[in-house]
Amino acid sequence: LEQPRAGAHYPPHVFRKGMIVEHPDYGSGTIIALAGSGKKHMATVEFFGTGEEHTFRLAFSPLSPTDTEM
Repeated sequence: LEQPRAGAHYPPHVFRKGMIVEHPDYGSGTIIALAGSGKKHMATVEFFGTGEEHTFRLAFSPLSPTDTEM
């Protein structure tokens, strides 16, 4: 069975479009899209510097918000 990655996991409802988040491998980026719900709630993040976009299942991703005021 695949286990979630170690570390602090935030519930999907805390993530918002436009929020700046941190990923341990890709660095900081902005959430540009959210879709789905529950364990299939997904966030697409555009990372600073590279402009690369990656989509993550929030229930299993190591994303953490850097600005929880949004």
